[in-house]
Amino acid sequence: MLRAYYELKEENDYWMAIVLAATAFDAELSRLFRKWTKIEAFKTNRRMTGDQIDKMLRGFRNISDKIEKVCKLMHCPGIDHFVKSSPELWNCLRGEGLCIETVSVARFFKEHLFWPRNSILHDPENAGSFRCQASEQDPLVSDEQVEAEQDKHWEKLANKCCKLVEVGLRILLEMDKAKQSSL
Repeated sequence: MLRAYYELKEENDYWMAIVLAATAFDAELSRLFRKWTKIEAFKTNRRMTGDQIDKMLRGFRNISDKIEKVCKLMHCPGIDHFVKSSPELWNCLRGEGLCIETVSVARFFKEHLFWPRNSILHDPENAGSFRCQASEQDPLVSDEQVEAEQDKHWEKLANKCCKLVEVGLRILLEMDKAKQSSL
């Protein structure tokens, strides 16, 4: 996550900041999945190899599915229940624009973190083809003005993604702590 902030604040590489922020969140999900899968296997005297766990990780249908299932390892009712039961975490997510009554936490992360990352990684030409409304209405808007609008757009989005990951990592940390204390 530190590298994402470095790219955002020092290098002004907004795309890289988004990609690294999403990677940090995804990596933490994978780490927690490995940890709790191994612990559950140990409790039942089963041995799980790293390859078996990696295969299970690759079996998730999408990032929402991964978020939901990893979080259920730590809190059976899932991430939505965990966040709703903590006013502090709920307010943090609401501050990032989540209306938990209408969309799940996992879906919110998918749409607001992983979709921007995916557009950068899988369709960079279209991700970079942002065109401000003023330029469409006024043919005299210069390329420099359009580029400045693009930069503002991506900077704002990168900041939002980094803040969202901070909240997401905090939620995962709290879930991990709660699960540990219940052992």
